[in-house]
Amino acid sequence: MPTTNILKFAAFCETELDLHDKLIVKKLIDPNKTFYKSLPVCIIDAVFSIGVKYQHVEKAEKAFFDHFGLNISRTYPIENEYTIDDFINDMDTFDSFEEAANLGFNNRQRTSSRNGILKAEACYLVAKVFKNHNINTLDDFNNFSNKTELDADILKIKGQSSGIMLKYFYMLAGNENEVKPDRHMVNFMKKVFPHLTISAKDHPEIKMIMEETVRELKTKYPQLTERFLDVLIWDYMR
Repeated sequence: MPTTNILKFAAFCETELDLHDKLIVKKLIDPNKTFYKSLPVCIIDAVFSIGVKYQHVEKAEKAFFDHFGLNISRTYPIENEYTIDDFINDMDTFDSFEEAANLGFNNRQRTSSRNGILKAEACYLVAKVFKNHNINTLDDFNNFSNKTELDADILKIKGQSSGIMLKYFYMLAGNENEVKPDRHMVNFMKKVFPHLTISAKDHPEIKMIMEETVRELKTKYPQLTERFLDVLIWDYMR
């Protein structure tokens, strides 16, 4: 994208998102910095967040925590981390994914309204991919070298081929340079560029625009990252 367009988008973000008030006056920080320090919760949040209002995600998480009596840390370093093994063991106590959806998450949403699987099942299948790659904790994931193979296995799960959930998962797990290429992001960009021919599947172009925009704004707002700008856009658009 030409530099003039990046400057235009950066100026729009600064004004429309009220960056000076939020980041300089109120000194807001990226809420993902204090997200639950648990790989399974990152999975649950990412899977359940696709295509719904976030209140439904929070209710599903709370239902799961309450059902198993979990008190999961939002601080780091991690003590007694709720791990992939813990999650799989808990999920295996249900007789079926239908029971897990009803009793564990109090949420029967599916990954797609057409031939989708229960999001409860999708969470389990993603966790099993991590298990197969010997990834049990957040540190295991962040230190894992073969992310390409890991990503490919997750994208094979029914309902995950778009990669939107996966990109959001990376953000929750600690990657500050990632963005979620969903409809909110696309619609926000089209406010500035109404003829822009991108969709949620065009992650590389969306990420490039966000990277260059943050680079432009960072001299004024040093705490701004691609992930943080994504959060501010998402909150504005919802």
